[in-house]
Amino acid sequence: MEEYVRIREQIAAITTYDEFEEAASQLGQLEAGSLFETLWSLSLNSSAEPWSEMASLLLIKIQPLPNRSLDQLLEDIHTSSLDASNRTVSFFLITQFGQSSLRTRVSDFLRTLPESSVRSRVDVIHYWSSFPAVMLCEPLQSWEFRDMYGIADDA
Repeated sequence: MEEYVRIREQIAAITTYDEFEEAASQLGQLEAGSLFETLWSLSLNSSAEPWSEMASLLLIKIQPLPNRSLDQLLEDIHTSSLDASNRTVSFFLITQFGQSSLRTRVSDFLRTLPESSVRSRVDVIHYWSSFPAVMLCEPLQSWEFRDMYGIADDA
């Protein structure tokens, strides 16, 4: 738990691409299974938390291997507060399991839910995984580009 809090605070403090790269380098030295679980958990928080999207970006930068099956990860998403605008979680899953496989498993998962159930956050993955993968990692690409060329975020 102590490491989780430390990583969360480190991620929340990132404001520049250079800080992001430094954090990715440092975090990449940690044990992969533990790092995956921490970044995964932080990624599934709502966008109201400053570390949620940043943790998702770190997942796609560092690429720690999931230590659980896709079905288990979809169950995590189902019970999470994943923000609907977070496309990078979908990109991470595509890189780990393949886009076609992900879309099939997501559709299967959604079919198992009762019709009267509350909408699942897995719908977010269903939506974003229908886009070309290159569009899903755009937040990371544009941030690096803006930072590299000194372009302000509001430009």
